[in-house]
Amino acid sequence: MNSQRVGVVGLGLLGRGITACFLGHGFEAVAFARHEQTHTSVREHIEQMMDELVDLGGFDAGIRQSWLARYFPATDYPALRDCSFVVESVVEDIATKHEVFDRIESEVGAAAIIASNSSAIPITQLQKRRQHPERFLAMHWAEPAHATRFLEIIRGEKTSEATIQTTLSLARRLGKEPSLLQKEIPGFIANRIGYAMYREALSLLESGVADAETMIARCGTRSDFGRRSAVLALDGPHRRAGALRQSHPARPPHAEQLHGTPTGHAKARRDGRPRHHQRSRFL
Repeated sequence: MNSQRVGVVGLGLLGRGITACFLGHGFEAVAFARHEQTHTSVREHIEQMMDELVDLGGFDAGIRQSWLARYFPATDYPALRDCSFVVESVVEDIATKHEVFDRIESEVGAAAIIASNSSAIPITQLQKRRQHPERFLAMHWAEPAHATRFLEIIRGEKTSEATIQTTLSLARRLGKEPSLLQKEIPGFIANRIGYAMYREALSLLESGVADAETMIARCGTRSDFGRRSAVLALDGPHRRAGALRQSHPARPPHAEQLHGTPTGHAKARRDGRPRHHQRSRFL
C-alpha cells in the first residue's frame, strides 16, 4: 500500500474536483471511471483546475506539468490496489454504492480508508455488509472541490477514531478546514443551514418584500453578508472565483506520508516570502 497514493471512484463534476485537489497538493491519484472516453474530458478539466490553482490560488507553477506524472486514469478496480485512501463519488443510489464498495474492498488493503462523498445516504447504512466497517466514513465535499476550504466529515456508528483522525489530518493537508460531525443528520451542516436560507428567501420573494435582484445584491459575495455566508453558495455566478481567492492557507500542504509531516516548500518570491503568503491580486 502506497501512503502517497489515493483513489477517486466516480469522475463527475465533484469527482474531478476531488482528484484535482489531491493532485494539486502533490499526491498520486488513481482516477476511476468505467468508460475510457470519460478520461478525455476529465483530463481537460483537471488541466484547467491546475491552471486555476496557479493563476488564482498562488500555487507553484510547476504543478501545471507535474500533476500528469502523478495522475493514473483507470477503468479497472485493481488499479486501486496500492491506494491508502479512496473517495467514492458515484451516483446517490445505495445499491450502486454497495456494489462499488464491494469492488473497492476486494482490491485495497485492510488498513485503507474508504470515504463516501454522499450528501444524502447515511454512512451507517453504507457500513452494512462491509468487511471492515470501521474504516468507512462520509466525506462531504463542495464544488469547486479543488479550491474551497469546505469539507464535512461524518462519523458512522462503526467508524473508528483512528479513521476519523487520519481523515482530519489528510483534509488539513489538502488546505481544507474540516467540520467533524459526531452524529449523522440528513443534509449535514451546510446544506441544512443553506436550505433554511433558501426557504426564507423564497418566502420573502412570494410575500413581495423585495424582488430577486434586490435579495441577490444583498446576499451576494460583494456584500458583507455574502462574504460571511459564501460557503452556502447564495451567489452562484461568483462562487468559483471567490472560492479560489479565499480558499487556501498561507502555505498549501504537499503530499507526504498520511501519518507523517508535510513536505515540500512554496516557491519563494523576491521579498523572500513564499508565494502563498501573498494576498491574491484578485481580492
